[in-house]
Amino acid sequence: MDRSAQAQHYLGRLRREALAADREIAFRGFMARIDFDYSLASLDRIDHMLASIRESMRLDYAAFLSKQPAVDFVVALNFYIGTTIARAGNFALKWIDHAQARQFMPELPQQLDFDLGCILGDRIVFPANVVNEALFAPRVERTCGGYARSLIEQLTAVRKSLEKRGLALPDDQIVTVRIASAANVYSTDLRESVV
Repeated sequence: MDRSAQAQHYLGRLRREALAADREIAFRGFMARIDFDYSLASLDRIDHMLASIRESMRLDYAAFLSKQPAVDFVVALNFYIGTTIARAGNFALKWIDHAQARQFMPELPQQLDFDLGCILGDRIVFPANVVNEALFAPRVERTCGGYARSLIEQLTAVRKSLEKRGLALPDDQIVTVRIASAANVYSTDLRESVV
């Protein structure tokens, strides 16, 4: 299944009626309380959900990810967060897998956080990394809502800067762009420089 079709499949699972019947995704009870309406406010609700899950369960990363319903939970949120950022910022969105991302980020670790990423504007981002940070990091530094707002702000600034020069953010052809190295593993800037 290609990544766009996979995204549609997982996003469909987040519809309220689908969640009620889905026995193969973890934390359905928590998720059923969220209106997955592709708003930035929904990402804030996801942050509260993740904090509640973290508080109520002492989760071990390896044990958690050894269960397919838990993996489905993270993957569904990955697709939802990326799609919400794209919609809220009016950015083109292209889903990529780990092998495609490694073309630009050769040292990208092989783990669920980086298995599925997306190209938004001029960046490769991995929303699952933010989800797993919220659940497992010793110290949580990012939230889904904060991450989305920051990324939208950054990409909007890049868009405005490019528009002043008669240019535009890259579209799905961006995977042909070359970069030198990744600044960090959860969000990589694909452009060489923007003035």
